[in-house]
Amino acid sequence: MGEESLEKKIPTPPPIPQEIPEEQKRFLNALNDLLTATQELAFTVALVPPEALEKYSEIKDLIETAKNVVRATYNFYKLVKRMSR
Repeated sequence: MGEESLEKKIPTPPPIPQEIPEEQKRFLNALNDLLTATQELAFTVALVPPEALEKYSEIKDLIETAKNVVRATYNFYKLVKRMSR
């Protein structure tokens, strides 16, 4: 019981911020740009009216391809996030 109360009284020091290497900064910025562009694409795809998809088969193919890009980018992001831990 004495050790437990002692541990609660000793504050833990705040984490020391580490400088991110320049190469990692460039990678993170590029990943952020990719995710931002993908998000814009996803929102744009969501705004296409269903009537346009029925009327123009080319648009339907384009939308399906865009959805595949969004999915692939999200999966890549999850992989990078998992590997960085």
